[in-house]
Amino acid sequence: MTTVKYAAPEDMAYLEALYLSAFPEGERKKFSTIIDMRNRCICNLHTIWNDGKRAGLAFVVKIGAAVLLDYLAVDPETRGKGIGGQALKALCKEYEGCNFYLEIEDPEAKCDNRDERLARRAFYFKNGFVETGDRIRLFGIKMNILSYNAAAPFDGLDVIYREIYGGIYNYAVQRIK
Repeated sequence: MTTVKYAAPEDMAYLEALYLSAFPEGERKKFSTIIDMRNRCICNLHTIWNDGKRAGLAFVVKIGAAVLLDYLAVDPETRGKGIGGQALKALCKEYEGCNFYLEIEDPEAKCDNRDERLARRAFYFKNGFVETGDRIRLFGIKMNILSYNAAAPFDGLDVIYREIYGGIYNYAVQRIK
């Protein structure tokens, strides 16, 4: 059985190691930044558990009624067993009543990993996410915005971006119309 729990101090070494191995350097924040955001109560770091063992991580930024799933990773040893989908459903239940967003790299853009991007989009669609119609360039990378069950307004996500990126917001986030 898969569950999602708020990360405990004893989970941190596991979560940091998984985070560093699961995401390319150019796509991740410093882990210390994530911990700082958690300490400032603008994000939650979750440990995904399966059958009593750590199986992944979720990093969620929450401001008001807006939630951004910034990072989701399943441990390589447990991938392909439905854990990611179960964890995603648990997170959506945890943040029920919020506008729940996530970003995916544009699967239609010319790239070397198009199949991976299409599979990622299919995974999120299968688990109840839909296109909002909003597109951004996040540090120059074209991203599509998805939301859980309904196309949520961009305004809520914009509040999150402004909090995360502060003084570099205009550099970091450009909305594509």
